[in-house]
Amino acid sequence: MIELMERTAFNEKGFILVATLWVLAGLGLLASYIDGLTDLNVQRALQHKQNIQLELDLDNTRATLVYLFTTSRMNDRALILEEEQHLVRNEDDVVVPGRDTPEILLNDTVYQGLGDVLFSVQDEGGLAPINSFNFPMFTGMLHSIGLSQTMRSLVIGRLQDYTDANQALSLNGAEFYEYSQKKLPPPANALMKSPLELRMLLGFEEMFTAQQWAKLRPYLTMREVAGYNFNTMPKAILMALFGNRQAVVKAIISLREEERIYSASQIERATGKQFLLDGEDVRDIPSTAIRISLWQKNSRRRTLSGVEFTPSEKSSPWRIDYHYSEQHDEATNEQDSDPIKNAPTALL
Repeated sequence: MIELMERTAFNEKGFILVATLWVLAGLGLLASYIDGLTDLNVQRALQHKQNIQLELDLDNTRATLVYLFTTSRMNDRALILEEEQHLVRNEDDVVVPGRDTPEILLNDTVYQGLGDVLFSVQDEGGLAPINSFNFPMFTGMLHSIGLSQTMRSLVIGRLQDYTDANQALSLNGAEFYEYSQKKLPPPANALMKSPLELRMLLGFEEMFTAQQWAKLRPYLTMREVAGYNFNTMPKAILMALFGNRQAVVKAIISLREEERIYSASQIERATGKQFLLDGEDVRDIPSTAIRISLWQKNSRRRTLSGVEFTPSEKSSPWRIDYHYSEQHDEATNEQDSDPIKNAPTALL
């Protein structure tokens, strides 16, 4: 009897020990789960904080640029910075605070913004105008991205009917009836208000491939362009105008780095060639509209804002006319890329 009781007591102690070990193991697993959950929540909180900081840096960089443009002077190609705002390039070929470069160029040159933000500024007077669809800067770009003569005529006809104020059908055009047949919104019969509005044209998907649209889109503006501003014109448009002639474009870029381009004779003297270029069409001051591009370093997405400066208006000295985001390959920035192949010279 005593032996049985001792054996029972031993078994009970063994059970309690095993149960205790199981409880401790369960508590250990629970502690590990809580610890992992805490780490996950901390990581999420840090990521959320980083995202908020990035948005603040993007917005503050844009606001700072708008402020600088409304309070500072400009020359023929750039915003002039005061001494404490000078910028220079670092080892990554990105512009950072310094004293050697007292300008922000208006030709999509990349600069360092706040935090991890990069930005560029483009004078919209140097872009291809979709509302002036017969202007060589636009037609040259259509040819340069590979649109056939038939497709270019179709684009011009559709643009004419989309933007004019009447319902008269143009050659290759489309008016209310044609859009309604495809169950599409009717043409605005007014000037386009954003470069992206070009996608509203009837048959857009048939006229442009995705690759062609990606090449064309960064060089479009809905502003009224008064002439050729070779001081701020992107390299891609220069290539389209001068038929992919590398030597000619290189000569123009070298010229504008040395002096203000204000006449057709300067272009002819620098290139050694004559072009069908009316001297009265050459502009030597930036327009009142700029496009600000913002993105995070190593990001493939950027935001673009079209800003018009209106100092004479009573409501505000500036306004944002369009704002959108798009895919952006940092490696194919305007300074390093050459999307134009086998284009004719639009100014011959």
